[in-house]
Amino acid sequence: MAHKIFIVLLTLLFTLPNGVARTSTSLTDGWSFVKLGSGQPSIWEQVTIPHTWNSTDGTKPDYYRGPTQYRCIFDSPASSKKGERTFLRFEAVSQDATVWLNGKCLGNHRGAFTAFNFEITNLLKNKRNELIVDVTNAADSLIMPLEGDFTMFGGIYRPVSLLTVPKVCFTLLDHASCGIYVSQSNVNSTIAHLDITAKVDGMSEHKHDYTLRTTVIAPDGHIVASQRDTRIGQEADFITLNQDIEISQPELWDGIKHPALHKFFFELMCGDQVIDTLSQHIGLRHFEVNPHRGFFLNGQSFPLRGVNRHQDRDGMGWAITSREHRQDMELIKEIGANCVRLAHYPHSDEFYSLCDEAGML
Repeated sequence: MAHKIFIVLLTLLFTLPNGVARTSTSLTDGWSFVKLGSGQPSIWEQVTIPHTWNSTDGTKPDYYRGPTQYRCIFDSPASSKKGERTFLRFEAVSQDATVWLNGKCLGNHRGAFTAFNFEITNLLKNKRNELIVDVTNAADSLIMPLEGDFTMFGGIYRPVSLLTVPKVCFTLLDHASCGIYVSQSNVNSTIAHLDITAKVDGMSEHKHDYTLRTTVIAPDGHIVASQRDTRIGQEADFITLNQDIEISQPELWDGIKHPALHKFFFELMCGDQVIDTLSQHIGLRHFEVNPHRGFFLNGQSFPLRGVNRHQDRDGMGWAITSREHRQDMELIKEIGANCVRLAHYPHSDEFYSLCDEAGML
């Protein structure tokens, strides 16, 4: 009962005033797709995201590598309110994407494996927004990888979503990251030193007293650190809020033996008002590689035994879902592995989180 009361109090503590909160709306359905290459029939297909046009021909030497187009008609998220901002987020598109919304070009992203965001606040209509994405996976000497022994599946093969955030927020425009960076140093069973940088954008010309409040919650649910700082830096497009935090006797993330994760709860504040929030689950650990003795985790020898993992499936290519990510993790765990090499590119955020949760290095 005490544990339940604690959870209720924690929820109340972290509730934002005036209903200000981040929301995410998935753009999964309602997509149309057509191949545009020479000799290709201009037949529009109804598809869902994630999608690849090489799900059936991707194992053949002459699989289609060329231009295509996606279209989607969507309404503005019902959760969006006046004064908030909306972003369009792609987790990955292979491999060259140019994005248009309501006739306006938002920009281009090159590279098949990383996320990208566009702010669409001023272009968004209440009803029937037209989203067009021109995509090609044609070989390009300026886009890595230049060659490889795996298929370069084309398509919007990871999720697409609309993100609604407060006007002033932890930035979404720093290479589509979450805007908060936690660096660990001098971590052991006695103490953990953490350097935190939060990047913020959307500020008006008026100066405000922005601060960062960080609360760290141990795996068993109790608060092990809480700190509010006002050290402010400046970058070209952001202000930065910086903190140094120490956690005494941290519960260490120790691989499959003990994959303990701390919850970090970040609050962007203006005076005493909470403006924006974010949370991350992070394992506190230290590792080193000795050229003669091998890999060490938290000061202990940790022989690495694992597999390479690609992000594809038969009949699906790269357009896999949460179900396939979890199946892959269960298979890797089943053989007794303690590590996985994510070959040969950045994988989905979800699979990194599954590794953290499972204790998979």
